[in-house]
Amino acid sequence: MTLERGGNGAKASTPSTLYTRQNGLAIHVVKREGKYSQEKQSNEKKIYKAVEPQPASEDVLTLPRNYSKHAHSNDYVRRVTWLEEHQRRCLHE
Repeated sequence: MTLERGGNGAKASTPSTLYTRQNGLAIHVVKREGKYSQEKQSNEKKIYKAVEPQPASEDVLTLPRNYSKHAHSNDYVRRVTWLEEHQRRCLHE
């Protein structure tokens, strides 16, 4: 048995999710046109509403994720989520 390396069909993605706190609740935000906004969908169209007041960048928690599949077996899927190292604040106190 030999293991192939390189272009063997393995797939991976690394999306990041942003959260901040508003009125004591954690809310999902996206950075759009330089502002943090909430994303909503209406009639299959995305609508962005800027969060007011804008949170400071140190109050935004980045949650990166990594999803990957094994090149030879679709049964194996790895999902890893972690907190960015520079973030020291907790959403729930």
